[in-house]
Amino acid sequence: MSVSDIFTTKVPTRLTSAAEGAKMRSIDAVFQFHITGDEPGAWFIDLKAGTCGAGTHDDADCTVTLDAGDFIDLYNGDAQGAMLFMSGKLQVEGNMGLALKLQDLMG
Repeated sequence: MSVSDIFTTKVPTRLTSAAEGAKMRSIDAVFQFHITGDEPGAWFIDLKAGTCGAGTHDDADCTVTLDAGDFIDLYNGDAQGAMLFMSGKLQVEGNMGLALKLQDLMG
């Protein structure tokens, strides 16, 4: 699985799912991701509009920066956001409370 797979297939599928989509959209925030390492890029998940895409979002509530491998591990449940943050592998700008909800966004 790649970062691109997660943002172009996995997250959009979950957003359109009746059960998962409603739970994710209830967070009502925009997350901006800056991915570094092997698959660098910028991606966003807009839970207000129920969309996900490549690039930057003008109204991000929480911006997260981390390595591609760490992001994939986080998404797969092989890493915990709090541990990545405490070890300096995950940086957060904006609403720190929203960063705590990252696990709800991950698969």
